[in-house]
Amino acid sequence: MASSGPLLRIDLPTSVDLDADIARLRDIVELFRRFPGDHRVQIAIVTSEGTTNVEMSDLATDYGPDLHRHLVELVDEGNIVVVEGKSEN
Repeated sequence: MASSGPLLRIDLPTSVDLDADIARLRDIVELFRRFPGDHRVQIAIVTSEGTTNVEMSDLATDYGPDLHRHLVELVDEGNIVVVEGKSEN
């Protein structure tokens, strides 16, 4: 059931500052916890060597204007992708 719901993907490019990247990731996860809901969460960690997709299977969030406003303080707006789920009915 959860696999067919909406998906919120955050593309998270890394920088030369590993500590700042880790802090930003923690801030993003904490935001998701502050806005519980039905959107599955995936974080795509983008490095110079490729992209690693991390499905946050134990976390679902409520993507809306409030969460979006907080996310754009941490990542570029173009790195926030919402994919609506498919109904199995």
